Amino acid sequence: MGSERPLVWITGASGQLGTALRHLLPESAHYDRVLTTRSEVDLTSFGQLSRFLREREPDVVINCAAYTAVDGAETLSEDELFETNTLCLMQLHELRPHLPIVQISTDYVFGGNAESTMPYVEEDVADPINRYGKSKADADHFLIANHPESYILRTAWLYGPASWGRSFYRSIRKKVEEGQPIRCVTDEVGSPTSTLTLTHVIGRLLDGLTDPEAPDPLPYGLYHVADLGETSRYHFAATIARLLTGREDYPISPITQADLALPASRPHYSALSTEKIQKYYPDLLRPWEEALQEVIDRDTQR
Repeated sequence: MGSERPLVWITGASGQLGTALRHLLPESAHYDRVLTTRSEVDLTSFGQLSRFLREREPDVVINCAAYTAVDGAETLSEDELFETNTLCLMQLHELRPHLPIVQISTDYVFGGNAESTMPYVEEDVADPINRYGKSKADADHFLIANHPESYILRTAWLYGPASWGRSFYRSIRKKVEEGQPIRCVTDEVGSPTSTLTLTHVIGRLLDGLTDPEAPDPLPYGLYHVADLGETSRYHFAATIARLLTGREDYPISPITQADLALPASRPHYSALSTEKIQKYYPDLLRPWEEALQEVIDRDTQR
């Protein structure tokens, strides 16, 4: 790092993960941090980006800024999605080719069919089946090919405390609290991931980069980061309802993706293998049910 107290820049500060980082990433003896929203620094504007980098000189950037509306992405052109999800990385690389970048990616870079049963590993080839997934795969590919000093953290089904942003968990929680009918698909299986878990991983990563007394930093590269295990959307919703109400038989209607007929296709199976990251951080990932209980407990205490 280039200064006595390295500066960590967190983009997308108003989003779900940015909010988690603001709340949970501790003020550190080893680094300072600055969080920005798009209204403060538009990453697609070369001028704004250049000015910020020149004035603040960050030593690490955690890029939480992205277009993540999966169905909304189907209405955008490839150029519009490229501008939001890849152009900023190209401009960061042009302006600061050796700036460490922590990029947040997604399981939706994979197109897993209904017959898939093996969790995806980092070496598996991306084969997205929707525009959002393609735009994120393009961003991953750019960093892998051009910016070796990057961490790509590929996560899945991200959710956190209800007040921290929109998520599947927040939607189901609201329906349970209001007694609304719930329908959930049985043919979408993946790895629910708490923003609390992902924040702990990012915090450990930053400690390795900024604390001279910390163990060797995590090697640059692509890592899958998700809570342990896999489940269907239907079972995830049923577990949320059970933990909120204590009822084993909370009524949830099973449906399929075809019944919903959403604009964007979702992979039937996109569970992520986390063996690679666990070799370095064996203590940070938990079964997804435990992570969910922690989020519910935090919501209950607020």
